[in-house]
Amino acid sequence: MSKNPGVGNIDEGAVRAALGDTSLTGFSWVAETGSTNADLLEQAGAAAPGAVAVLGADHQRSGRGRRDRRWESPPGSNLLLSLLLWPTLPPADWVAYIAAVSIAVVDTARALGAEVGVKWPNDVVDAEGAKLAGVLTEVAGPTSRRTESALVVGVGFNVGWPTADEGPPGSTSLAALLGAAPDRQAVLIDLLQRLDPALAALGRGELAALRAAHRERCLTLGRSVRVELADGTAIEGVASDLTATGQLIIESGGEQRIVTVGDVHHLR
Repeated sequence: MSKNPGVGNIDEGAVRAALGDTSLTGFSWVAETGSTNADLLEQAGAAAPGAVAVLGADHQRSGRGRRDRRWESPPGSNLLLSLLLWPTLPPADWVAYIAAVSIAVVDTARALGAEVGVKWPNDVVDAEGAKLAGVLTEVAGPTSRRTESALVVGVGFNVGWPTADEGPPGSTSLAALLGAAPDRQAVLIDLLQRLDPALAALGRGELAALRAAHRERCLTLGRSVRVELADGTAIEGVASDLTATGQLIIESGGEQRIVTVGDVHHLR
């Protein structure tokens, strides 16, 4: 594993102070853990409904992405964090929370000058399709102590690694896109400050602005795609639009198919 590219330490107290006027005040950061998603799923069992938490780590020993794909980056190089949320939307619409997080990542990167967008549903990629960030969601169901379900949303945001010269194929980072790695803490604070109003709007059931923002940032729309579904089947067609809460609409064989979960491949 390569040496830490050196993109700044995270000062937990400074981040908490910066988030003081937001709903994301339950913030903590650790040097190392197995998985921030797993930690918050365990925490959800004892958490009071409505209590939002954010947990980040310099290094995850068991980091993973969609379909349990393993992902591990050098300690202290990227932003690895998870959020514990309490959705008020119906479960069928929880994809809206994925969209909100992906949009916040895109806007954070664009503010720094990186030209990126969303590859539906949860990857942030550059114009060539190289992955800058991914979002992984997991559900903490009801327990004997509560009837509400919680949603844990994990984010892996490549800040300092991979570099332009080193890293797995098909991936990129802010350092590679911008020519130098920005300060991780500044990127983290900007990301969370952008995410807070989006989560508040979802809590109020306000979806129009989210849909417009998602459509504008979605690089999948208008493209021929192949979508691999969870049941092993696949759909090929043109990604024509998004629903109000972020599901993908595919025009295939003269019919419209709405996809809530799937692995999208952009076709040439």
